[in-house]
Amino acid sequence: MPSVLSKIFSLFFAHSSKKTLSEEHKIKIRSEWRGVEELIKVGGPSSVKQAVIKADKIMGYALTNLTGLDTLAGALKVSRELFSSYKVYDDLWQAHKMRNTLVHDLNNEPSYYSLMRAVKRFRVALEDLVNGL
Repeated sequence: MPSVLSKIFSLFFAHSSKKTLSEEHKIKIRSEWRGVEELIKVGGPSSVKQAVIKADKIMGYALTNLTGLDTLAGALKVSRELFSSYKVYDDLWQAHKMRNTLVHDLNNEPSYYSLMRAVKRFRVALEDLVNGL
């Protein structure tokens, strides 16, 4: 199994073009995203929280498949060039941080607006990787 350092090196210095997801992965991501949309349609606070968590899982699936790394945080650190702009990449980090706050911080209850913004940020970033959801 290649080391993390060799994976990072290959991501930054590979002579190939930008990595892309297989059609099989894109189909799975689109299918899973429909579940996020269903949770948003329900609209209650717990459904929107679940939508953020599910969106984060989908992004983790996409980026770990693209990078070969084991965690979303690790894959995010080396994935800047996979996105169309720094804003999309930075917004994705903010959405991931929102998910972490949601599941790890007992003293912080994100607002509905903040949760919806996180879902939108995940969607925009996934659209970059999948070429549309």
